[in-house]
Amino acid sequence: MAFRRRAPREAAPPELSPLSIAESQWRGQQLEAARRLVERYCDTSQMPPSLASLDDAVEAWFADHADDRPDVNDLVNAVGVGLGHHLVSATGLTWVMATDDAGTELAIHGEPGDVLVHPCNLVAKRIVTGETGFVGPVHDELVARIRAIQAERG
Repeated sequence: MAFRRRAPREAAPPELSPLSIAESQWRGQQLEAARRLVERYCDTSQMPPSLASLDDAVEAWFADHADDRPDVNDLVNAVGVGLGHHLVSATGLTWVMATDDAGTELAIHGEPGDVLVHPCNLVAKRIVTGETGFVGPVHDELVARIRAIQAERG
């Protein structure tokens, strides 16, 4: 008896929807949380927090062993939304909710090229591995890639 490997099932593209009022408010709260995070760890308060200050705050968060250190999920959401804010500003993409088989997540999307980025997930993967100094470089790499896609398909 021979076994034949099945072709991998193609995942359905995510369903994209505009942010609701509550989701937009939550995103704004996360950007404010990013400002407070930078204020706590970098003694500076700016809105929006700069990419460099987000990187510095992540590094300081890892070094902070205080009982009142922000929860890792709060860090991920704040830094993710901060990064996403800068990506939207640099590329013209828009905030959306992306729903697929894995669930619903805040993302940024744009055309041409059907570009979809999940900034909080991107940050979470790096935080879990203990990576620091990634916010600025990831931003710059994504902006270059998104602009290349937009130029090619625009």
